[in-house]
Amino acid sequence: MPARSSEMNVVKLIFGAFLSLLLLAGCQGRNKNGSPSPFQPVDTPISSGEGSLPPTPGETPSPGLGAPGKLWINSGETMTSMDQVRLNLERDSALKMKISENTNCQGGTWESYATQKSWNLSTKNQAVHISAEFLLDGDKSTACTRATILHDNKSPEIQFNLDPQNSYLTGSSTRLGFQIADLGSGLKSIECQLTGSPVPCFVDLATGAGEASFVNSAVGNFIFQIKALDQLQNASSSQVTWSVQQGTRKVDQSLTIKSQNKVDILVAIDNSASMAEEQQSMNKRMSSLIQQLSGLDWQIGVVTTDPRDITRGDGRLVELTGRPGQYILSSEKDSAEAQKILGATLQRPEVGSSSEQGIYATYRAIERSLLVDSPNRNLFRSDSAFATILISDEDESATGPKNIAANLLSLIRSNWQSQKNFVFHSIIVKPDDSVCLKQQQSVYGKKYAELSKMTGQGSVGGAIIGSVCEPDYASQLSGIGKSIQQLQQTITLDCEPLDSKIKIEFNGKDYFEKFEKNGSKLFFEKNLEAGTYTLHYVCAS
Repeated sequence: MPARSSEMNVVKLIFGAFLSLLLLAGCQGRNKNGSPSPFQPVDTPISSGEGSLPPTPGETPSPGLGAPGKLWINSGETMTSMDQVRLNLERDSALKMKISENTNCQGGTWESYATQKSWNLSTKNQAVHISAEFLLDGDKSTACTRATILHDNKSPEIQFNLDPQNSYLTGSSTRLGFQIADLGSGLKSIECQLTGSPVPCFVDLATGAGEASFVNSAVGNFIFQIKALDQLQNASSSQVTWSVQQGTRKVDQSLTIKSQNKVDILVAIDNSASMAEEQQSMNKRMSSLIQQLSGLDWQIGVVTTDPRDITRGDGRLVELTGRPGQYILSSEKDSAEAQKILGATLQRPEVGSSSEQGIYATYRAIERSLLVDSPNRNLFRSDSAFATILISDEDESATGPKNIAANLLSLIRSNWQSQKNFVFHSIIVKPDDSVCLKQQQSVYGKKYAELSKMTGQGSVGGAIIGSVCEPDYASQLSGIGKSIQQLQQTITLDCEPLDSKIKIEFNGKDYFEKFEKNGSKLFFEKNLEAGTYTLHYVCAS
């Protein structure tokens, strides 16, 4: 009996161990609906499928889970501005699938397996995670797979910062900074405009920081606009405005008039082939010039519009006809003799360059007067007024620095420290004179006319614009002579005053003689006395 009892105990032990193994295996299975058994650990790792976020290092599917399927969003795109995306799914032998907008397949509803599915994103303007789980035959589910896409339908945000040091006055600059923020797909490009016109602007596309600066060259309202585009074509536009007022500067100008009646005259004559007909009668056409200068202490020199001739061009005074070695006529000569010499000198025998440049010739004539051994040196006296008489049927044919009217005026101001009155008289094909234009078969003298306007054309003591087509220039020369006479009643200011509030002192005392203002010139009712004049006025900066 004891031996048999011992054998029964061994059998019971073996049976008990077998039963324990069966129970353990059952606890590690899954329910028929595919959900984990209550005994499965809650922290089971989630595997990552192709195109999904990378798995945690060392992550493996839990025992009993099938290999994960594959999930792509919009065929693998990384960004989208659309609220609806297309999911691409793949898993062999899948019967059902469950989609969740998270990284761990929590939630969602089982549905029939499909390789594509439209999905409305519930999370906007950030990285959106989508995960998928598949159910296989036998109610066996796969590990979780997942993918991520950046959603961005917000346009870039633009902020401006005007420099607090801006004065918003003409002559100054408007400086500003700007910041363009796009926390989604990132900034792609910008376009800038100033009051409707494209302007260059620079921005660091990585940080969105940029700056711009504009010279305030005119009075008015200005609008600076930026159009920004991000990587998903989301566009935005913003602008900043400012108003520019006229900047001013106070001017205290002093000049000394040493003589009441001195004037130096430079005649710039066109000696090109197109002026051949006029040259044949130039003596007669200019026969009354000397008469118009009666009572003045005058000097006259002649240059041609030829910019290249090394003897009679490039601003060189031409030798007086019949007077070897002489280049300047003066009021010391008998007026009739002087007129005869001048007429013969102006009637040029040579054929000069067809590249007529009267402004250049005047500029170079002044430059040559600074040379010690140049005949030009004696033409320009420091205490005299200065007038150019240009005669041509063409216009200034070049555009170099010395062909520009404003540069000629600047040279005269700087060379004589704003102490010399200057006018530029033009006998030309007057702009809009179509009859003369047809007769000469040439071009309008627009640049010459503009320089005459800049030196007071149409006002007392201002320049005269005459016609080269007139058979006799007597009437025009009368106007030129009168203007030259009136130079003794004229003061040229350093700049055009903003108003008529001009205070004048003469030899240290207030000066109350009446005058008119025209641009940057003052015209007095009588000749100015010799002495020192100080003028106080306000100009634009």
